[in-house]
Amino acid sequence: MANGICLNVNGMDKIFSDLKKYTEKVKVDVALEINASALNIQTNAKKKAPVNFGTLRNSIQLKEELGNGKLVYTVGSNMSYAPYVE
Repeated sequence: MANGICLNVNGMDKIFSDLKKYTEKVKVDVALEINASALNIQTNAKKKAPVNFGTLRNSIQLKEELGNGKLVYTVGSNMSYAPYVE
């Protein structure tokens, strides 16, 4: 992805550590909600991206990264000019 705007959400570690007390179903439901939110962000980014040839709009991707007990979604574009358009 291009180096651009970065958005950090604080407090997710505490939420996930608190979730350890709850059942596996709750953990799955929370993960699905986070996924749905990330997909919504991607969809809105694509809708709002200006279109000339559609290259920028088509380059907006959603990446899921799992590791160390964390669930991270990244929405962005690998086009070098994407941060400037945003």
